[in-house]
Amino acid sequence: MILVALLEVNDLSTHYFLKESRVRAVDNVSFTVERGKMLGLAGESGCGKTTVALSIIRMLPPAGKIITGEILLDNIDLLKKSKEEMRKTRWLDVSYVFQYAMNAFNPVMNVGEQITEVIIEKGGIKSRSIKKEAWKQVRELFEIVGLDPERVKNYPHEFSGGMKQRAIIAMAMACNPKLLIADEPVTALDVIVEKKILNLLKKLQKDFNLGVIFITHDLSVIAESCEEVGIMYAGKLVEVGSATTIFHNGAHPYTKMLIKAFPSILGEKTYIEPLEGIPPDLANPPTGCRFHPRCPLAIDECKKKVPFFKQYSSSRHLVACYRAGEKII
Repeated sequence: MILVALLEVNDLSTHYFLKESRVRAVDNVSFTVERGKMLGLAGESGCGKTTVALSIIRMLPPAGKIITGEILLDNIDLLKKSKEEMRKTRWLDVSYVFQYAMNAFNPVMNVGEQITEVIIEKGGIKSRSIKKEAWKQVRELFEIVGLDPERVKNYPHEFSGGMKQRAIIAMAMACNPKLLIADEPVTALDVIVEKKILNLLKKLQKDFNLGVIFITHDLSVIAESCEEVGIMYAGKLVEVGSATTIFHNGAHPYTKMLIKAFPSILGEKTYIEPLEGIPPDLANPPTGCRFHPRCPLAIDECKKKVPFFKQYSSSRHLVACYRAGEKII
């Protein structure tokens, strides 16, 4: 029996049309997310991670436009849905924890009211006493995410940062979605609270067989939380594989240099090696491999031809590089 992935993104290209330029923010990106699995998308700021996520839920800013691709959720192409159909799909099938979501609550409404609005609006419950059932569900959601149900009528300012983040996750889970996209959900938290939120996401993933896309620039978070990893650079996906493979047998020079630039608490203490240079201007990206201006292994072929994915150490380990696996001196 052939198992169909929960989410398939095929050849996605999303551009931003500015007054005098076109920014190629995402260029021919493809990946899958399995049910009950967490895919971590990593890379430097501006590499296209959030644009990929916003493309999936079709909530791009006005300048953004999806140029090509398919986004299949349970084998249904989200790009072929009308705006009204897509509005219903959000929250019910795919939900989103936005970056800096702790500031997303309306300060003049209590937290429970805001979550009940989602449940009622999206049809999360079907009952004659809808509002009463919605409040009951909010209390249950608070318990699931580790919040005191007695605090459902507290206002956002009465919650700590970690509590707000749990409440936002409760809202994202309100209609029992199939896919959760978490965009830098622990960036503004201290390490103790960060650990608790990561544990919560892992528990929800397991308990609800939830597919998760976890977006971050923090490799330690991905190493701890994700089964699969995608490394993005300058709008392109350059390497995909299991977390174990990526962190122990990463083959793309960018992947290797990212890992070297991140401090480790394991093994011998070594100096971190910062990535020299800056990512390219995506309004005028370099020819060939977009990483070649910063790559110590670049050859003429890298500058002229765009590398495409090829299998490296296994069928699920894909690398877009002409010099994959070669040692960086």
